[in-house]
Amino acid sequence: MSPHPLAPLSSDEIAAAVAVLTAAGAVGTDPRFAWVALAEPDKAALLAGSTPPRRAECVVVDRATGVTHEAVVDLDARRIERADALDGLHGPVLYEEWTGAARVLSDARVAAALAVRGLDDHARLHLEPWPLGPAEERWGARSRRLGRVTFFVRDLDRDTAWARPVEGLIAVADRVTGEVVELIDAGVVPVPADPFPIVSEDRPLRTDVAALSITQPDGPGFTVDGYVLRWQRWEMVCGFHPLEGLVLRDVRYHDPVTGTARSVLWRASVSEMVVPYGDPTAMHAWRHVFDAGEVGLGRNATSLTLGCDCLGEIRYLDAHMVDADGTPTTIANAVCLHEEDDGVLWRHYDSRTDTTAVRRRRRFVVSSWTNLGNYDYGFYWSFHQDGTIEAEVRLTGVPLASAVAPGSSPAHGTLMADGVSAPHHQHLFSFRLDLDVDGPGNTVEEVDLEALPVGPANPTGTAMATRHTPLTAEGMARRIADPLAGRAWVVRNPSVLGATGAPVGYKILPGASPLLLAAPGSAVAARAGFARHHLWVTAYDEHELRAAGPYPNQHPGGAGLPGWAAADRPLVDADVVLWLTCGVDHVVRPEDWPVMPTARTGFVMEPVGFFAHNPALDVPPERGGHAGHCHV
Repeated sequence: MSPHPLAPLSSDEIAAAVAVLTAAGAVGTDPRFAWVALAEPDKAALLAGSTPPRRAECVVVDRATGVTHEAVVDLDARRIERADALDGLHGPVLYEEWTGAARVLSDARVAAALAVRGLDDHARLHLEPWPLGPAEERWGARSRRLGRVTFFVRDLDRDTAWARPVEGLIAVADRVTGEVVELIDAGVVPVPADPFPIVSEDRPLRTDVAALSITQPDGPGFTVDGYVLRWQRWEMVCGFHPLEGLVLRDVRYHDPVTGTARSVLWRASVSEMVVPYGDPTAMHAWRHVFDAGEVGLGRNATSLTLGCDCLGEIRYLDAHMVDADGTPTTIANAVCLHEEDDGVLWRHYDSRTDTTAVRRRRRFVVSSWTNLGNYDYGFYWSFHQDGTIEAEVRLTGVPLASAVAPGSSPAHGTLMADGVSAPHHQHLFSFRLDLDVDGPGNTVEEVDLEALPVGPANPTGTAMATRHTPLTAEGMARRIADPLAGRAWVVRNPSVLGATGAPVGYKILPGASPLLLAAPGSAVAARAGFARHHLWVTAYDEHELRAAGPYPNQHPGGAGLPGWAAADRPLVDADVVLWLTCGVDHVVRPEDWPVMPTARTGFVMEPVGFFAHNPALDVPPERGGHAGHCHV
């Protein structure tokens, strides 16, 4: 049976793409596969009802030269559509480049700097490779694959790997040759003494936690057919990309009034994220990793465990990846699917009849978790019975620590424990939302609720009205959220009128979110221009998938959204793509150490005139168990 045209590649398809490329010698003499994924199918062809061939997009690094190659393979015909060597662009960091960081220990300068700090026993060290960040031309940064390596002391496996930093010591290394091109040594600071294990046998556990069981005696209310998911009136295809992680495609709502599966989203994912650090010292000033484009949210997804990551009646999806040598690998249980009770859906008490009509809210949750060194990120998409879609990122893990001299106070961070501080930093995510609200011909408008001036038409000073600003071209469709105005962005289809005669739509309600704080002239501002605005709107282009551009690794900046939006393409009654920035400012607390409680950021999408009335009126009352008699 043929896979759904939007389903992610299978292990066999990945192996076939690798075989075609290596047999032809099209990607260098010593190829290392950074990632292989489904190439974007032709959207217009799919919407017209045809099935384009299955194609694989591959990014490969030739270890003999350090050159990155990009290729597309037609899997049906077993032929190479194109294979290009990229000039001055670098694919994401390879897994073997992370694990090969220990090569810097053979450098005499590194060994001497560690010895000065009393760290002759290299077996005690945990080496943490990082993307290069700002590129220095004196290193040949555009022509060489470079990265940085920092050092931590870790005596036992149970110790937190990031609790005891070797402060001020950074090696800049050639990832291909292992050569240390520069050693940065900002001076000796005592290594913190406390290893701060997250889990410790010496730490008593609370004993007053009652057992909690979530069961569905009839089984889950959703079905899984390959990667096609159906839950109540929702239907979608769940994809998984090595860089973006979860990718939801062709999301539709089955409307019982019209009898059709109405389109809402064609493609939705986290396109990029950046974590800029706010400490200007040598240890941190360069840090602003792009965790999608430089590292890979999907490549670093972790297997999920019942009762730990997911609770209830769970189903899982695997994610198929590729090792550097081209061998297909599988992340088992990479995606968790389940239903959740979510409080009251709607309720009304009628005092005349002394009756209460209540319905419980349920949501269908598609989630995954990825580990990126010291941080862990959970990505959650929730689908509600009333047509609402909620996107959420959950952040936890270990704050990145700095060592501080005894008695000193960090100027750009928080003292967490004796000799340990954490710099202020941000986590900023760019969601790419290709909305097709009842089809691809859409228009976006900004809607503010504002008070009207006192006058003859408003003598009491209480009048309010909505102000609608159409976003007609890319140049003016770079917007900032305004919670005081209740600002929302509504995507409407001018060709489809709802029950009241207005165009049907979906609105995006941004959460309270910071934007990039770094100065406009800084390296991170040049490389993460997307994080300067909460919203961007661009015309659809299947190649414009990641907000900082396709190859942010060692890129000097200007790629991605700023460059695309400069074309100022028209956006009226067009196939539009929305890019939403959300995130958190992390001013670390002592309570975040040695592992932080989960923080959250995200946004909500709600139907606006998409339905004739509340689409959840047909949700039945709860039955059995503790349901009681509070409903009619």
